[in-house]
Amino acid sequence: MRLGALLGPEIEEALRTNPAQLLELIEELHAADLAEVVAELPDEPASRLLGTLPLELALEIFGFLELPRRVQLITACDRAVAVKLANQMPPDDRADLFAALSEEVALELLGRMEKDEAADVKELLTWPATSAGGIMTTAYVALAPDRPIEQAIEEVRKSAEEMETIFEVYAVDPGGTLLGAVSLRDLVLAKKGQTVRDIMDPSTRSVDADVDREEVARLFSHYALTTMPVVEPDTRRMLGIVTVDDVVDVMQAIQTEDVHRMAAVSPIEDPYMQASVWMLVRRRLPWLVVLFVAEMFTSYTLRGYHWVEKAVEVMSIYVPLIISAGGNSGSQSSGLLVRALAVGEVTSQQWLRVLSRELAQGLVLGGILAAIGFLRAVAPFPVGMGNTTGVGLVVACSVMGVIVLGTVVGSMLPLVFKRLGFDPAVTSAPFIAVLVDVAGLVIYFNVAIWIFGLAHPVPAPAP
Repeated sequence: MRLGALLGPEIEEALRTNPAQLLELIEELHAADLAEVVAELPDEPASRLLGTLPLELALEIFGFLELPRRVQLITACDRAVAVKLANQMPPDDRADLFAALSEEVALELLGRMEKDEAADVKELLTWPATSAGGIMTTAYVALAPDRPIEQAIEEVRKSAEEMETIFEVYAVDPGGTLLGAVSLRDLVLAKKGQTVRDIMDPSTRSVDADVDREEVARLFSHYALTTMPVVEPDTRRMLGIVTVDDVVDVMQAIQTEDVHRMAAVSPIEDPYMQASVWMLVRRRLPWLVVLFVAEMFTSYTLRGYHWVEKAVEVMSIYVPLIISAGGNSGSQSSGLLVRALAVGEVTSQQWLRVLSRELAQGLVLGGILAAIGFLRAVAPFPVGMGNTTGVGLVVACSVMGVIVLGTVVGSMLPLVFKRLGFDPAVTSAPFIAVLVDVAGLVIYFNVAIWIFGLAHPVPAPAP
């Protein structure tokens, strides 16, 4: 049984009858466990619980909640409690929250918050949510380059409680321009008499605030970073830092979007169980309609080759085999290329090398599956279907053709979409399957026409 179902009734009862017992009831629970309880409580008792708990614990619990639940609770909370939480939240989390709040609630809270925190929210919201500026935090330690080490360490000690994390401190000039970074380790091990300039790394990696968050995640992975300073484009004035926990959230969000798109579903931000049925329907319906209409071309293709099925009656038996083979190979290639593009292993400029590799794979895979298809078509029942060698050759050649076609289409479409500036993940498996289905049927029936030497019957003249 879930923790929320176990403790929820007790917590609600304690809130009604004896709020002082709450701390005794939850004192041994981790904040993450309490967040699970809060996530499942109704809005009114959940918001009262946050207001009853010590602010530090309430903030910790709040940090474990999903963004949609945070929005619900801040909206339901007593405004005094909501303002306290908003004032003390990490700047990047606070900006995400205000971006999701209704305009009425956001303006009311901003009007009652401390001036510095309110100004910080407004500054962070000027950057797109999918940019480095949109995921950065403004809680970092900046030091003058000529600051003696002893004073620098003392400054870090004073600022530590207000910082989200202190892996590095940053040297900036009077105008705020980033000059370099100093790791906490180097700061502690520095010799007496040295200054920040003496031990800083002037080549530290930074990123412009308008850079896409996917590029930020790639840089973190490539350089094995824990933090990265964010600077104003052109001026290098330091604006904030991106931390590794933010990048983990970004990577999870990107992967979720890609999985949704590859399944032909518009990205869904809310957790599945919190998303309404109607919202899920709206996210799924457009692609289903597109794919449904596209699949009509399969029906038209079958109708156009109906005379071939009449001439060779067993042809229809192998239609599912042929089109599924092409769709499956296309989905495999698409999945491999979408992932390779996402992590920077492949660029759209390398399309020719990708094409040659996929052709080679398609020929090998197609040859193996063609042999299996031939044996299934000609081997006696119950192992196979017991057809003639001609039917076996039609199946084998068609399987070879659709496998090669599937690998080529599945690998090239993500590169084309990337080159055009679209998300490669929209070349979803169902979308590729539709293309390969139609082309696979054309290959299959034309191979049959060629091997059996069929001629399209001439319609009899009208009397």
